[in-house]
Amino acid sequence: MLDNLKIFVAAAEQRSLTNAALSLGMTIATVSRRMSELEQQLGCELFHRSNKGLTLTPAGTA
Repeated sequence: MLDNLKIFVAAAEQRSLTNAALSLGMTIATVSRRMSELEQQLGCELFHRSNKGLTLTPAGTA
């Protein structure tokens, strides 16, 4: 779970799963899957995803 939190922080700071993946040396698919796992574990959405990037939900901000 700590690795997933590290990925979450990178994605939140960069507002992009793609950029987070590049900065962490991971594939985009891995980052996306790990964020989905974290959201399932927490029982809430952390990001609003769009073609313009990511924005944090209220749960993601908290």
